[in-house]
Amino acid sequence: SDYWQILRYLFRRPEIDGGRAAPVLRGLIGATIVSAALGLPLYYLAGEHLLEVTGLVLTATVGLLLTVTGFALKFSRRLSGFRSVGELRLSDIALAGVAQGLAALPGLSRSGLVASCLLLRNFDRQVALRFTFMISVPAVYGMAAADLLLGLGLLQSSLADLGPVNVLIAAIVSFVVSLLSLRMMLVWAARLDFSGFLLSFGGLTFCLA
Repeated sequence: SDYWQILRYLFRRPEIDGGRAAPVLRGLIGATIVSAALGLPLYYLAGEHLLEVTGLVLTATVGLLLTVTGFALKFSRRLSGFRSVGELRLSDIALAGVAQGLAALPGLSRSGLVASCLLLRNFDRQVALRFTFMISVPAVYGMAAADLLLGLGLLQSSLADLGPVNVLIAAIVSFVVSLLSLRMMLVWAARLDFSGFLLSFGGLTFCLA
């Protein structure tokens, strides 16, 4: 529904805006640009170098980054701001893009980091969650396109190993399940405390490594 509102705004501006579509569109574009500038190099470096280190070092790194995500969620859970999506500033968009770009590293939760950053900027919890999920779409498609164009490996190897038909079936099923998951997350996110699990699991993984 949010993307549909943006499309209506693009084709019928400025009659249909309501103060929401324009700032969300700016946020999507800005966050995607910042995410790509930071995330693509990190994604490439992680694939080329991080995965070459010994298993114990990689496991310890993932455990440490999971713990960082847990602390971010633990702290931001206490926050409940008042700002709406119409109050998105350039600094908010840039911060969300940086958080999303950093999530190219294994162990860092994209949605957890972005939502935590927006909560720290005094955004309403539901607003932060919705915007967090929205900016993931261009990031996912952009990463897939970069994978194909630059030959980074994951999508190309999947197509080669599984075949395009199986990949398409997996994508359709993933899309349907994701919509259901997002609906549940938007309802439950304000009540559940996922930070405790991340802190425990991340700390245990790091210590064992």
